[in-house]
Amino acid sequence: MAFDAANNRLVVTNRGEYKSKLTLVDAESLKIIRHTDVTVSEEVKSKYGDVIKTGFTAIAYDGNLNCYIALMRVSHDFAIISADFKVIAYYESDKHFSGTYQAMDADSDYIYLVLSPHDDRQPHNIIAVFDRQGHYVTTLRTNVPYENESLYHVSSAGVSTFYLVTYRARLECQWKLAVGRGWEPVRKYYYTRRNYVYNLGDISGAVKPEGKI
Repeated sequence: MAFDAANNRLVVTNRGEYKSKLTLVDAESLKIIRHTDVTVSEEVKSKYGDVIKTGFTAIAYDGNLNCYIALMRVSHDFAIISADFKVIAYYESDKHFSGTYQAMDADSDYIYLVLSPHDDRQPHNIIAVFDRQGHYVTTLRTNVPYENESLYHVSSAGVSTFYLVTYRARLECQWKLAVGRGWEPVRKYYYTRRNYVYNLGDISGAVKPEGKI
């Protein structure tokens, strides 16, 4: 999901039958404006084919260029999408990860992919950094106790402050009386969810080989 400040709307990726569409949501009311189709320029199509058929898994908004950067669902390549929702450039990623791709952010210099742990091949929360042409730059390990969920930044006076959102789900248990069973006490299980936000500062200035934040 990305916040399009120029149009005061959220742009959301989808799964299933809408995986190749983007959903526009009013930022004030949080009501769906519409599901919009994404087209592909002839230049991109002639070189890469129908790149959107696998769908999008994450998206970021670039306010400086008034465009979107999307992460493709299967290939994890990058698509540059214009304000009128056309793929105008496509960049193949030169590095892939075994963790779970959760979200992304972007600024004028870099693309930031947010990944949570998946198995022994990637046991840590990380932010993978790429340049705007899809070339891998570095990996930042986020030293937080819960699962990476999303990343966003706020810019002021030329300085960007990045915020990392993490997620924790915990199985809770409580006793309740079961109606129709002689008021026999039974155990009820349910999940509680907690989100935590961390101020990471300006991580664009910390982009260097094997960084840690």
